[in-house]
Amino acid sequence: MPIIFVFVPSIPHQRVYQLLRIPISFKSISDGEEYNHIILAVKFKNLWGALGISRLSNLMFKALKYNSLSDLILEFDKSYEHYFHKLVNVSIGLPFSHNRVSETPLQWKVLTCSIDNGSKTWQSHKDTFNRYSKDCSFIATYFEATGKLPSWCNETYRTGKEAHH
Repeated sequence: MPIIFVFVPSIPHQRVYQLLRIPISFKSISDGEEYNHIILAVKFKNLWGALGISRLSNLMFKALKYNSLSDLILEFDKSYEHYFHKLVNVSIGLPFSHNRVSETPLQWKVLTCSIDNGSKTWQSHKDTFNRYSKDCSFIATYFEATGKLPSWCNETYRTGKEAHH
């Protein structure tokens, strides 16, 4: 799917500064075939939702009603299961800047969690996603100022193998 589809829904919301906009990509497997899908997760007034493009209605839009990023991702996981897909990876980028003239490159995959690795429970993934949702604005601000990620945002953090920093 062309990446432009993530930008289109983000443009009208650029000046809504209370709106957090984060790209999320999913990799799933069905009948031995890999599929990739990207959505724009949005957070407004402490509720999460999503915008995206898909032939399947429950894989493109989620209303602003989820209490956490992990609840939103779990809802997508359930939607994939409905179509006999198994989620294998979830990658989350940095929030889109509200600065219209920012030259900071977009970071599409700051956190990547392997969902189907057998060694982690959904609860530990939940903790990872929720921790990242709290950290991502700071990480984005730091990245915009320095051009790099904070030192504590290392490989262990970025793969969800660390509970806290």
